[in-house]
Amino acid sequence: MLDKYDLIVPVGTYCIASDCLRLAGRQFESYPLDWLKFTTPDDAVRLFTTKCSDLLRPDLLQKTERLAGLHRIYVNSQKGVEFRHDFAEGLEWDASFLKVQKKYERRIRRLYRRIAKANNILFVQADCSQVPVNERHLLSLWQSLQAFCAGKRVDLLQLKMNLRPGYHLTIKDLTPRLRLAEFDVDNLEDYSGYKKNIAAYLKNYRVSFAVRIKHFGAGLFFRLRKTFLKLLAALPFSKNKKKLLKIRYKDRY
Repeated sequence: MLDKYDLIVPVGTYCIASDCLRLAGRQFESYPLDWLKFTTPDDAVRLFTTKCSDLLRPDLLQKTERLAGLHRIYVNSQKGVEFRHDFAEGLEWDASFLKVQKKYERRIRRLYRRIAKANNILFVQADCSQVPVNERHLLSLWQSLQAFCAGKRVDLLQLKMNLRPGYHLTIKDLTPRLRLAEFDVDNLEDYSGYKKNIAAYLKNYRVSFAVRIKHFGAGLFFRLRKTFLKLLAALPFSKNKKKLLKIRYKDRY
């Protein structure tokens, strides 16, 4: 593994990867796989290497009866993916879908532009399933990413969450470009209690100084956004008005 990278990208299977990279100051922009939940690690890598093809095909999206906060969960079962943070509850389908579509088109274009320009790329994948790690299969995931990014240096870091009491970290290098970091955690549904630990570990993987300077404004934006939402929550608006403002603001990045 390298000391510094031109680009660090989360590739599923849950939003904890992107959330912790942002907390660690290693992700500066939104990418298409950030907030999606995948059935398997393979589904996430396959979606990435097909440039998110058919991700938002309307005939493949199925509405569920489940909610994630303010959002209705939709599923694309063909791609093995759940949209948990995109389709705002209470908005008409046409308006909601158009907003989500534009947002993902923007994020997809951004990601593959960054990939094209980068020479050294670190992919970070979080696996919260309780299926034992298959090292040969993990190697095949890295090979798929390397083949897609031919001519570039590609490393893969998998964060494996094991449901066990306490907090413990075990690191194993499977190859010079493939690392497995296993975390023992006591809760898989709510990672707020240990995401600071994961973020602290991710700070070991740095981005180049030129990249940090370039994205300084984006990092500032995320911090200002967080402050704005806290202030918004304290304002004496009606509950519904707060929800609408938060949804509209969130859709801008």
